[in-house]
Amino acid sequence: MRKSNVALRLQPSALRTEDYFRERAARASIARAKQILKKAGKGQPPVPGDEIL
Repeated sequence: MRKSNVALRLQPSALRTEDYFRERAARASIARAKQILKKAGKGQPPVPGDEIL
């Protein structure tokens, strides 16, 4: 298969992926995301690799 054919086949997939993330972002709630992140890891001590570099 030639490179141009591969690019033409991949483009619709890339466009669908872009649409998917655009639709998800439209439904997103920053406040809800912050709530989830605030609870993440509560009650669990840091493990090696958790360091911020």
